[in-house]
Amino acid sequence: MTTKELKGIPVLKGFVDRSGRVPTISVWCPFCKEFHIHGWPKSLETFNAQKYGQHRVAHCTNQESPFKNRGYLIKEFTKKEYAEISRRKNECQ
Repeated sequence: MTTKELKGIPVLKGFVDRSGRVPTISVWCPFCKEFHIHGWPKSLETFNAQKYGQHRVAHCTNQESPFKNRGYLIKEFTKKEYAEISRRKNECQ
């Protein structure tokens, strides 16, 4: 997809699990109220994924989800975002 085609497609951020043979990313879907899990590349060097995200077909089970038409972009949380999430989690405990 070109940068122009990516415009207007929603971005979901997720947590990457690199513990298995194939890395996966879990993104929260606000319409299905569940995590959708996608495969994730071992290296993003060949992708512009950190800047634009990777386009994915929606795994939505909610037939009313607007993601079903155009899918969504997925990006990994940055280290700074991970730190903020951890800080907030600790405050809630």
